[in-house]
Amino acid sequence: MTVMPRKKSAAKTLAKWFLILLVGAAGGFLLNYLILPNLAQTQYFQRWQFFRNLNQRTTIINQTQQTTITENMAWQKITDQITCNLIAIEALGTKNVVLNQASGLTITNDGLVLAPSKIIAKDKHYNVNYNGENIPAEIFFNPSQSDLAIFKIQKNNLTVLPLADDEKIKLSQPVLLAGLEQDDQKNWLPFVNQGIIRSFNRDNILTSIQEAGHQANGSVLINLSNEIVGINLVTDKKELVTLPATKITTLLEQALKNKNP
Repeated sequence: MTVMPRKKSAAKTLAKWFLILLVGAAGGFLLNYLILPNLAQTQYFQRWQFFRNLNQRTTIINQTQQTTITENMAWQKITDQITCNLIAIEALGTKNVVLNQASGLTITNDGLVLAPSKIIAKDKHYNVNYNGENIPAEIFFNPSQSDLAIFKIQKNNLTVLPLADDEKIKLSQPVLLAGLEQDDQKNWLPFVNQGIIRSFNRDNILTSIQEAGHQANGSVLINLSNEIVGINLVTDKKELVTLPATKITTLLEQALKNKNP
């Protein structure tokens, strides 16, 4: 009696071919990315042009494209925002002769601005440039033994940025210095400088930023979260130090308490 051979099922046939393809693919991968490159490194196989070309080949296994917001783009956005918070303050003598200049910062939306107290002099009057507009300013609070003073301008709806938390300051944290300076046509223009936190304590912050010009006096230090880290002062030794945000808060609280006992 003759026995007819069984027909192989379609599933077994597919499984067989899948296994063959899988083994072939694995073998091809090993040959192309492991065996041949290693052979191409040996002096013996370098006698053939194929292996010399293989040794110089750059293989891209997988290429991905990722869109990210770079730190520079973030700083550009922050620079546009901080410009609306900066002021330039001038101490004026007789016939409105400019005696001293500094940068400063809006700290309340109803007209209080912060600036270095060194700009204050007896029998002088003051002028603030805010977003291109010149506005007379009066001394609002100038405590003795303080490096900062608060001025008042008759303008509301000022833009104010949040103050950073001093406890979150970290070494090597990236920061941006921003202030205002005049060009040859007496226009006030923003200027910036980038750096990192170099050291800090409860009284002041030191950065890697090198700015010793008089208009860096009163400039602000801002972080990548668009928060005011502190206000910068240029010392008599032409060194830049930053008073942390808590000192701004404390001074403002004292000023409001003094005006409304």
